[in-house]
Amino acid sequence: MAEFLAALGKPIIVETAASKPPAEPAPRTGGSRSAVTTSPATAAASARAGKLILRGKAYPYQNAVEAMVIILRELAKGDPTFLERCSQHPNAQGRKRHYIARTPEELYPDREDLRVCREALPGGWFVATNINNILKRTIIKLAAEVAGLSFGKDVIVEF
Repeated sequence: MAEFLAALGKPIIVETAASKPPAEPAPRTGGSRSAVTTSPATAAASARAGKLILRGKAYPYQNAVEAMVIILRELAKGDPTFLERCSQHPNAQGRKRHYIARTPEELYPDREDLRVCREALPGGWFVATNINNILKRTIIKLAAEVAGLSFGKDVIVEF
């Protein structure tokens, strides 16, 4: 490509690692240097992570699926009937399928290929993970309601 551009009389600028100007050091704020410099993968993961607070306790998570699963698992810990009651909530099902169910077939009745898109929950329950974030938020809200908690107060989640 460079030869082609040179033949056309076009200027060619080749930037190499050696020709880049040195990056200015990050300003020191009294913290350690490691707090300022992070790898691109770490920065991307942090950008995806949001805020999840359940009953006053903060939980780390990296995506909406993880947030939904944490909430369902934590709320199911102290109540063996919780997931069954969630599965019976009107917002826990679509036209043909359930979002919380005992079998992968109930999660994806018409899509055998999607039955691997699930997370196991306590007591032999599953939650569908091939759903959009609006449905994930709906499931979190219904879980809060079934547990007798207030979404936005007792259950705070951002993704």
